[in-house]
Amino acid sequence: MTRVNSSFTTPCARNDATCVGERLKNPGIIEELSALKQRIQELEKSESVLRENEYRFRVVREISMEAFTILCCIRDEQGKITDFEWTYANSAAGRILKQQPEKLVGQRLLEVLPGNRENRDLFDRYVRIVETGLGDEVEIEYHDGEISGWFRNMTVKLDDGVAVSFSDITQRKQAEMILQQRKDDIEHLVAVRTSELSAANLQLEHEIAERKLAEEQISLLNERISMATRSAQVGIWDWDVVNDRLTWDDQMYALYGQKKEDFPGAYDTWVKGLHPDDRASSEEETRQVLRDGKDYDTEFRVVWPDGSVRFLKAKGNVIRDANGKPLRVIGVNYDITLSKQAEQALHLHSEIMTNMTEGVIPILIITDLDGELQRNYALSAGADACLTKDSIQTELIPLMNKLLQGF
Repeated sequence: MTRVNSSFTTPCARNDATCVGERLKNPGIIEELSALKQRIQELEKSESVLRENEYRFRVVREISMEAFTILCCIRDEQGKITDFEWTYANSAAGRILKQQPEKLVGQRLLEVLPGNRENRDLFDRYVRIVETGLGDEVEIEYHDGEISGWFRNMTVKLDDGVAVSFSDITQRKQAEMILQQRKDDIEHLVAVRTSELSAANLQLEHEIAERKLAEEQISLLNERISMATRSAQVGIWDWDVVNDRLTWDDQMYALYGQKKEDFPGAYDTWVKGLHPDDRASSEEETRQVLRDGKDYDTEFRVVWPDGSVRFLKAKGNVIRDANGKPLRVIGVNYDITLSKQAEQALHLHSEIMTNMTEGVIPILIITDLDGELQRNYALSAGADACLTKDSIQTELIPLMNKLLQGF
C-alpha cells in the first residue's frame, strides 16, 4: 500500500520492531488504525443485528401459517437455469410438501417434485422472476403425487434464486366453485324466469289488446242495443238470484214510472210495484221458473207512483250452475198497455154487437183512451134507463169506433 504523506512517503524497508515502532509514531498511521477499529466495531454490530434479524425472521417464518422456502438456482455450463435447490423450508412448507423441512435443504426441486417437469408453468415462473427481478403472485391448481389441490403462490427474487411463500387454498377454491355454481344456477333461473315473464308480458299485452278490442266491440254493441231498446221501448233486467240483486237499464225505470235513485235493486221492490191482484200469481210463476227450469214468459200489471196502471210483458232465461242451481235470470220487459186496451175494446165491441142482435145490452162503463168516463149505460131487462135504437146508433157505436181507432 502506498499513501502520500509528507512525513511518510516510502514503505519501510525493514520488517522489524524498529520499523513498526517508527510507523506507530506517525500520526497518519494512528488515525488510520483508529478508523479501522471503528469500522470493525460497526461491522461486528451490524453482524450482530443481522444475526438477530435472521433469527427473528426464522422464528416468524417457522410460526407462520403459510409455507415459506428459499430456492437457489442450479445452472449449466452456459449459465442456463436447469433446476433449483432448497436452502430453507419452514414447518408449514414441510407439511404441504409431505417432507421434513430439514431434509428438503440441499435437495433439488425437480427431484422432489418431478411433476414440475411435465407442468413447467410454475418452474418457468421461478426462472422468469430470477431473470427479470419482477415478483409474481398466482393461484394455481397443482397435482404431483400426494400433493394435490389449489395453492396461492407468492414469489420474489432473492440473490441468485427465489423466495417462495405459498398456502393451500383448496377449501376456499371449492367454496368459491360451489358459490359460482350456485350463482350460475341462479342466473340461469333468473334468465329462464325473465324469459317466461317476457313471454307472459307479451301474452298479457296481446290479451289486453284483445280485451280492449272486445270491450270496444261490446261498447258499440251495447250502444246499438240501447238504441234499439229505446226505440222499441224494451227494458233489460238482470236478477242475481244468489245475492238478490236486481239490475235495470234506463228503459226499465221508464216502464215502471220510477227514478233510478228510488229503486234499491231488490226483488221485493219489484214485487211491490206490481198490481195487487197480480202479485201472488207473478211470484208463483217466478218460483216455478226457478224450480222447473222453464223459460220466464209472463204478463202482469204495474202501478206507477201516480196511480196509473200499465200492462207489461216479461221474458227471460235462467242461468244455472253445474248442479242446476239457479244463479241469474236475464230478461226483458216491454209495455203492452195499448195492445191490452185494444183487445178489451174489440172484445167489448163484439159483445155489444152480439147482445144487440139478441135485444139485450148489459151494464157498461165505457172510457176513452185518456180514461175519461163517457157514459154509464145500465141497460138490461129491468133497468130504469134504456137505449133506443137511435141512441145506439148516435152514441154507443161512434164511441166504440173512437176506441177502436185509437189502436
